[in-house]
Amino acid sequence: MHLDFGICYMGLDSEWQKMAYVLRDGESDVPDGLNRAMANTNALQDALIQASRPGLTGGEAYEATMAEMERQGIEAMIYSHPLGNHGHGLGASIDFRSSQRSSQGIPARILREGSYLAMELNTSTPVPEWDNEEVTIMAEDPVHLTDEGWVFFRPRQVEFYLIR
Repeated sequence: MHLDFGICYMGLDSEWQKMAYVLRDGESDVPDGLNRAMANTNALQDALIQASRPGLTGGEAYEATMAEMERQGIEAMIYSHPLGNHGHGLGASIDFRSSQRSSQGIPARILREGSYLAMELNTSTPVPEWDNEEVTIMAEDPVHLTDEGWVFFRPRQVEFYLIR
C-alpha cells in the first residue's frame, strides 16, 4: 500500500509518502525482495543527500544523484520540489526538468542553505518472490538543506509498515 498525504498548518505546507505491506496468510514479514526494494529507495535518498549542497543548482544535484544510481544499477526517478506556503513552493526543484533548464536558456535555480524541500522520489526493483515483477517504492519526506546536505525533519522510512 502507498499513502501520499499533505497537510497545511500555520501557513506552511508539507507532504509525506509512506509504504505499507498487508501480510498474506502465513507471512510474518515482507518478502526479502521488497526489503531490497526499500533499501534501493533509501540508497537513492542517500545519494541525493550526498549530491546536494548550498550553491549548487537543482540540476547539478539531479545529475550527480542519477549518475550514482546508474553506477549502483538502481532504476530511479526524482521529482523533489520546494516546500513553503504552498505544497509546491518557490525555489529550486531537483528533477529532470531542473537538469534541462540551462540547455533551454532558462536560468538555473540555486540550492540555498536552510531551504525546505519535499524529497520526493522512487525506485523500481524486480521482486524475485513475485516472478521478478517490478515494484515501485515511493518516498516523500520534508527536508532542509545544510552544508552537509539534506536533513530529514523526522526519521525516514527504512522498513514497511506491516498490516496484519
